[in-house]
Amino acid sequence: TIIMSRPLKSSKFCLLPIPFIFLIIIGTMKNSDKVSPDKSTWNSGLNAPQLSVRKFNMLRNGIPINDSFHDWWIEKKNLGDHIRNTCLKFGSSVEFPIAKSELLYDQRNNLSFCLNAKVGTSTMLKHFLKLIPNDERPIKGRERDMVRDYLSLQTDGPSIRSVLETTISFSLVRHPFERLVSAYQNKMVEENGEEKKIFLRQYPGGSFSDFVDYVLRESMINCRTYSKCLMNPHWRPYLSRCAYCSINYTVISKLESLKEDLTFLGQLVGHTFHHREENASGGDTKDERARVYFSQLQRDVVLELYELFRVDFEMFGYDAKEYLDAAGSKC
Repeated sequence: TIIMSRPLKSSKFCLLPIPFIFLIIIGTMKNSDKVSPDKSTWNSGLNAPQLSVRKFNMLRNGIPINDSFHDWWIEKKNLGDHIRNTCLKFGSSVEFPIAKSELLYDQRNNLSFCLNAKVGTSTMLKHFLKLIPNDERPIKGRERDMVRDYLSLQTDGPSIRSVLETTISFSLVRHPFERLVSAYQNKMVEENGEEKKIFLRQYPGGSFSDFVDYVLRESMINCRTYSKCLMNPHWRPYLSRCAYCSINYTVISKLESLKEDLTFLGQLVGHTFHHREENASGGDTKDERARVYFSQLQRDVVLELYELFRVDFEMFGYDAKEYLDAAGSKC
């Protein structure tokens, strides 16, 4: 990927009559409760006035606001600020719109979300199934596809911008290397799908080291830029799928803190998400197994992997040091 720096734009100021200044202030106050994808006003989620409005509505609806919620909110706002700074650091190479097919929308609960594969997806789709009225729920056994079909934005439906301006928006991430190990364990060890057949034709040994080489080779062909990355979605960079530098998500959750995040997200949308875990290979962090797999790699290979997922690491505050330490030295 090519990292480009963003030039600073010069600003010009002019004096306005006092009545015009007053109208501008009033107009800003009227629009302060919108979550806007326009980065000129991007402030990492609901800003202080918006949070006050949310608190007022939640108190009015009998939902308690306490110190725990406040601390959680500040933590999410700080993460949002960090994401914004990362986007500014990498510049135009990380700025692109999200595909409409990636955004799911639940109008009844005022919720929109972008899911990354191998990041608790099965768990979250079970939660979202509960949001669908009983008489409209999909046939048992086809929940994953049917939930996506039911909650997908239709081509003739509302625009992405209008959805993001009127909903609580949500996305979920995890440590990029733990996710990669989860993808290998699930897709190349436990299952026998088409992707595994393709992999084994090229790498009959099927080791984790082979898988990493397979991913790196695929990235050279199908992921030359973040905006047009067509790698397998189970190990595609988070940024390439959910466009974090163009969408101001209200809540970015981490799999490591999902239980707490769902509690407070539920308060924001007026729904109780009961804690559950699905798909053991994809739903747990399994950090110990990840370190064991990474001990099979050379350090220079781990550095190549890090470069592929570098923006994800920096954007969400993850560290690769323990995986680099686990790797062997190049002979």
